[in-house]
Formats: sequence, C-alpha cells, structure tokens
Amino acid sequence: MLEILADTKDPTTVQKHINKCFEAIKYIEFKPNNIDVIAMISPEDEIVKFTSAVNVEEGEKKGNVELWLLEIED
Repeated sequence: MLEILADTKDPTTVQKHINKCFEAIKYIEFKPNNIDVIAMISPEDEIVKFTSAVNVEEGEKKGNVELWLLEIED
C-alpha cells in the first residue's frame, strides 16, 4: 500500500497491488495514454469495461491514488 501511495506519478504502479486492494480485480486496463482506466479484469480473466473512463489526472484525483481507486470501486 505504501508503494501505491508513494509512487503517485505513475498510475500503472497500482497494477501489481490491485488484487490486494480489490478481491475481484486481477488488474485494470489503461488506455495507451496511461491516464484513463477503461476496464477491470477479474481473476477468471473476465473483462468488465467501464461505461466511462476513469481519468486518474482529473481534478483532485491527480496524484491522489486513493481518490481514483474509490471511483473504480463505485
């Protein structure tokens, strides 16, 4: 968890720890720009696309991993 919070400049750092944060998520899918999260993938490799992308640099979410992770959880 400390690594996630400490390395806020690279949102993809969350990938190796996402399964510890969310039981049903193996990893999340970013657009090639690494700014927009567009889907979550389950441990069974089921892909759940989001109806709208989660922009990790929008407003207060920039640099605040906990905020955009909360949005993914919703």
